Amino acid sequence: MQKAIVLTYHSIGQPKKGARLQGLYVTPKMFAAQMYYLKVCGYKVVSLTDIFNFSLGQPSDSILVAITFDDGFKSFIELAFPILNKYNFPAAIFLVSSLVGKHNEWDCVDLKDTKEMMDWSDIEFLKKQGFEFGAHSRTHPSLPTLSDTELEAEVRGCKDDLQSALDLPVDFFCYPYGDYDSRVIRSIKESGFKGAFTTKKGYIYSGDDPFEFKRMSIKLNTGPLAFTWKLLR
Repeated sequence: MQKAIVLTYHSIGQPKKGARLQGLYVTPKMFAAQMYYLKVCGYKVVSLTDIFNFSLGQPSDSILVAITFDDGFKSFIELAFPILNKYNFPAAIFLVSSLVGKHNEWDCVDLKDTKEMMDWSDIEFLKKQGFEFGAHSRTHPSLPTLSDTELEAEVRGCKDDLQSALDLPVDFFCYPYGDYDSRVIRSIKESGFKGAFTTKKGYIYSGDDPFEFKRMSIKLNTGPLAFTWKLLR
């Protein structure tokens, strides 16, 4: 059965000494090697809309790959963008709307790692380059723990923030921490999103639930063989 693949990245760079969850980083050298592999092996790197259409039954003559970045860290524009631009690859960045231009307030203390977020000028530049943006909530909470009012503010509020700032439709959501339940899915649907992406490991097939799209996480220890394995198996 034909599949599509969505890759998940967070930070491009060298993890800071003493930082926890260093696996959330991928070094620039490794990221460059991974993008080179996609290019020379003939994978078709596409938008989230293409992935969505594939799930609805639109056929493809090659394996589709979407590249996603969670959170919107400054390292994307500094280190990932030049590599993606070299290969003319699209990518989607899921933004935490109220923390644009700030830092990772949701976990910097626990992880002992403060990371700068892209600001609106960075995002506007990437918009002009054709990059895609999705919603990742307003403040990056665990959504199932919120009241109905708080949940709507995080989900619909993030969509409204981004659409107002970007003057573009924002059709896709990414669950912070991968946490969601039926109430959260209902909120996503009622807010007008076409689909949502999880942290569940796997591929996307025709007929999959668009509000529970699976992805393949790429981490610091995802070496060349592991990267190939994630794509081929």
